[in-house]
Amino acid sequence: SVRPNQGEGTDEFELPLEPELSVVLFRATAPSGVDINNFNQQILNNLISDGKIFMTPAVLNDQFYLRVCVLCFRTHIEHVDLCLSLIRQKRLHLSETFGAVTK
Repeated sequence: SVRPNQGEGTDEFELPLEPELSVVLFRATAPSGVDINNFNQQILNNLISDGKIFMTPAVLNDQFYLRVCVLCFRTHIEHVDLCLSLIRQKRLHLSETFGAVTK
């Protein structure tokens, strides 16, 4: 589970701000030497392309972030877990792609 304090994260994600209400701003960590803004833009593009979840970007201090906004009262933890799982899959796939290119 990702529940860090402001400015903290995990080895997979960074959160620049404490989440407010139903909005969470975060970005995936990128492999060493890979532009983190481009990496997250590609994750977002891949997520939108497969159509399973819809997310929007945000720019904070010239840095690209992903944004999740949960508005429907019918949203359950299973939906949030699915969202995180899909983001992790896209992150891993993209990391492997960059790793194969940089080796």
